[in-house]
Amino acid sequence: MTQPASATPPTCSGATCEGKLAANYGCGADAYGIAGYGVADSNFPDPENTPPKIHGELMYSPLCDAVWGEYVTINPNDNHQIVMFVSDQYGGPYRTVQEQVNGLGGWQTTMVRWTTNSIKYCAIHDGVDPDVNHDARYGGLNVCSRWR
Repeated sequence: MTQPASATPPTCSGATCEGKLAANYGCGADAYGIAGYGVADSNFPDPENTPPKIHGELMYSPLCDAVWGEYVTINPNDNHQIVMFVSDQYGGPYRTVQEQVNGLGGWQTTMVRWTTNSIKYCAIHDGVDPDVNHDARYGGLNVCSRWR
């Protein structure tokens, strides 16, 4: 009897995962969503909104000690940024990890270390944290997860 092949172990952990795509380093196998958001889009109404047709999820891999943002859209005209705001776990200034969304499909940010950081994951129009700059809000595109 042939034994099933075991999953390839991750090839990065914590700080060594920074700036890398999860799929390329074996971090997706044990990943699960820890926070997320739905995006309201009047071009694609979804009265039940379960699950939202356009949504983002902050993914966490315990084996890699890393998080990244995943975003799915059915809107071929989607054009904005998905951004993780990353701060020290005890607060302070933040840095951003972002990816440009251009059209329908699935999009991902690169990874950041989990255990030493707090992260908020957003879909935004102009690169500015909508919770800090309320003038940056733009037609429902500026949505975020809670800080984790």
